[in-house]
Amino acid sequence: MGRRIPEPYTVVITRTGKPSIQWSVWPATLLVGVVLVSGWVGIALYRFYTHAIEAARGDGQILTEQASDLLERVDTLEAELKDLTKRAGIKEEKIPKRSTADQGGIAIEPSAEELLEATHERLVALASFKQKVMPTVGEFVARRDARPGGMPLLTSVRFSSYYGLRPNPFGSSYEFHPGIDMAVAYGTPIYATAPGTVLEANFAGGYGNRVLIDHGYELKTLYGHMSKMAVTAGTRVKRGQLIGYVGSTGRSSGPHLHYGVYFQGKTVDPKPYLPSAE
Repeated sequence: MGRRIPEPYTVVITRTGKPSIQWSVWPATLLVGVVLVSGWVGIALYRFYTHAIEAARGDGQILTEQASDLLERVDTLEAELKDLTKRAGIKEEKIPKRSTADQGGIAIEPSAEELLEATHERLVALASFKQKVMPTVGEFVARRDARPGGMPLLTSVRFSSYYGLRPNPFGSSYEFHPGIDMAVAYGTPIYATAPGTVLEANFAGGYGNRVLIDHGYELKTLYGHMSKMAVTAGTRVKRGQLIGYVGSTGRSSGPHLHYGVYFQGKTVDPKPYLPSAE
């Protein structure tokens, strides 16, 4: 199995007497923003650093306080980058750690030059970290965008059959059902749940008229029993694009959509890829 793609975080703002505001934020999106901001901050901090070195022999006490504050901000930025990298499910690139365990002795206040030199070293480490993690972030975002998500039907549906064992609708035995059936009115539009390339759009035995879409990263989705297909093999589709209409072709006891998800060539339960299947 491949690495699990993390779920987005939902941010909710509640206002007294007014409807709440909420939106979803992916950890990788936050990480990209922080990494980009860190680049800008790094430039600003480095300019301050070089300017401060030149003025280091001026007002020593004020400069020392500013340098200490600057180093603390770099520490905070480093911690945020590490945290977001971890939340995004990305293998952490190591930044040299500074342990506070098993320490003691007398305390001597560092000079402004020493603090600024330490800040410079940390900025160099952060710059190296950013260069290493950015390609991984790009890969993560591409993989996340390829993940099927949302409903293929934009209307109320009845889930008539789930993934797994079920009674045979045409007999008395049991059978394995490799998808989820969504009962809805004949002719209801069907939409792609992720961007990709249509591998097949044809009549396929028990699935009747069905569309199979390759989303990359070993992910595919299948839409079966269509009354009519709106795409052809080789078509590049976007998330939410119309691909066909609900029908009852193939092995079907009534109008519904059979929705299947494949990962690494095998069927998987589509339920985790849907907003709700209750």
